Amino acid sequence: EKSQEPNHSNKSFQTFRCVDYGPKLLSVLYGRMPFPEDYFFEEDEEGDEEIFRSALRKMYVNMCHASPTMVLEFICNVLTSISVPLNEIKWPAIEAILRIIYHYSEGCTGTSTLPNAQEFLQEGVFPQLICALHQSDISIHPYPYVKILYFELTVRYVSVIKKEKNLIPRVLDALCGFNGSKNANPLVRNRACYNLCRLTKTLNHDMIPYIDTIVPILADILLSPKSRELYTDDSIQSMYETLGCVIGIPNLNPEKRASYLERVIFPILMSVQQAVTNRDVIMLDPEPGAAKLALLVSSLANVSKGFSKRMPEVENLFNQQLEAASAVLRIFPCHPDVRAKTIFLMHRMVPVLGDHLIQISYSPLEILIKHCSGYDLEEVLQILNQFCVAFERSSYSLINALLMPIIRKIQELISCQQDDATIRLDLNSKGQQLLTHEKVERGSMIKMYLNFLNHVLSNGMLGVLCDDINRPHLSAILDSVVESIATEEDPLVVKAGLGVFCSLVKAVHKDSSESSSNNNDNKVLVNFVIEIAIPKGFEQCLFFGSKLKDANTANAINQMGNLLLEVRKLFQNSLNCIQEVMLKPEMLAKMPEAFPELINAIAQIDDAKKIGKTINRFVFQAW
Repeated sequence: EKSQEPNHSNKSFQTFRCVDYGPKLLSVLYGRMPFPEDYFFEEDEEGDEEIFRSALRKMYVNMCHASPTMVLEFICNVLTSISVPLNEIKWPAIEAILRIIYHYSEGCTGTSTLPNAQEFLQEGVFPQLICALHQSDISIHPYPYVKILYFELTVRYVSVIKKEKNLIPRVLDALCGFNGSKNANPLVRNRACYNLCRLTKTLNHDMIPYIDTIVPILADILLSPKSRELYTDDSIQSMYETLGCVIGIPNLNPEKRASYLERVIFPILMSVQQAVTNRDVIMLDPEPGAAKLALLVSSLANVSKGFSKRMPEVENLFNQQLEAASAVLRIFPCHPDVRAKTIFLMHRMVPVLGDHLIQISYSPLEILIKHCSGYDLEEVLQILNQFCVAFERSSYSLINALLMPIIRKIQELISCQQDDATIRLDLNSKGQQLLTHEKVERGSMIKMYLNFLNHVLSNGMLGVLCDDINRPHLSAILDSVVESIATEEDPLVVKAGLGVFCSLVKAVHKDSSESSSNNNDNKVLVNFVIEIAIPKGFEQCLFFGSKLKDANTANAINQMGNLLLEVRKLFQNSLNCIQEVMLKPEMLAKMPEAFPELINAIAQIDDAKKIGKTINRFVFQAW
């Protein structure tokens, strides 16, 4: 506010400082936060009341950003003014109190906060406040959403519990008992299961003293015939994940681990075995049966999420898990949920079974590939890629056996997708060109295919291409990669295709330095790269003349530079072989006049990026 004296000679100002009004504004915000006492969350989750309070919370968080000290002092004043037990406070008031505590951390983190703001969360008054909250009777408050907010707050400030370990039994009692996962209210039950899982993963080793309590409680809930009625599928999966997390803690006694894991998964394995035995009955009404079996496989996968390395005492149990999933997959090889959960389980088996997994994975992978569709092609290829990365040459026999089946399936899916697109275009009288979205789908499948080949070649399995069972198809495989470079307009596809040949040359270089037994095969591969792949790559680079400012195009051209550099390394820093091919009359006829100068310039450059930039300039000038 500005006041001016009547004579206009002297001016005095009263400075308005926003911070002086902070406590008053906080009081107003806090006073508006409580919901009406007759408000029901279930019926009006996104109604006007919730939207209004969401705006109030955003303003509150902004105030935390501006002055965390002032807000913390306000919270303390609110709490010290309480004269009755927390469980006796009416739900709108206690919900508002928990809200200002819950959202306080949001104002102490992020780029717009004060430099030392996070210290308020770690030491001093605020952690003591959280401890006092856990030691109160808040967990027995009768209103469901107060309990749920308390659970959320517990997980948000779990760092306090990690420091004050004496609070862990009290918190677990709230989450696992009749105020949590056994509560009469379904919302409370299910949110307690979810937050117990989050808490367990964060506390990790600190949960060891309480395993003998948690495992029996959750195992008994899951064994109950009414569990499917009382809990959602997500809550059941959260409980299985919680059990896996506590049983998989590395410091746990091995015998106890094996005993508890068997107790948890044995009922699941028995249910799968019963379903396999009664297959004819299930097939009378297959959809419910498939959905139930998919959940069982998902349960096995979620239990295994708690294990991050091989543990000999439980390997046999994990073998049985994969066998059970394979049995389910044989019954429903095309069901999307069964397939997705089986792939999920196989991903989880990689760390817990190690290279032993290779010996028992052929059967489920063969089924997954045989019945693969465009819907889950990426997921199937991802598990194969993971095998290549995790096991490298140890997975040679498995990848060797599955190489052509997966390639045939990919080609089949691409052909079907292209045929369908052509039919639709004929019906619409728009010619034979693929529709834009179908081009994208086709390009996506091709990139997955090229990425898979890249994983095979870059993880020590060059010999797979030239193995006796795949050798008859070697030419077709190489031609398909060249075709992707020469015919696809998407620079990401071109980059992936050039990347395959780059990995191939690297693999040949490494193989030649380690052994001379494959020299003839290696010569065939290198000659193909020099005489066919590189010329096609140059031609495609010229096609990109109008798109040089696009980052993906630049990356594709840089990949061409990588390929040329790898060939140079293979031939002891010489590009004579490439110059001989590229300067032939038939090649020069397709290129601009300055092409010989480009080839000579590239021969003098020792850096892949500089080669890429040189090609980029040449393409720009030619265009």
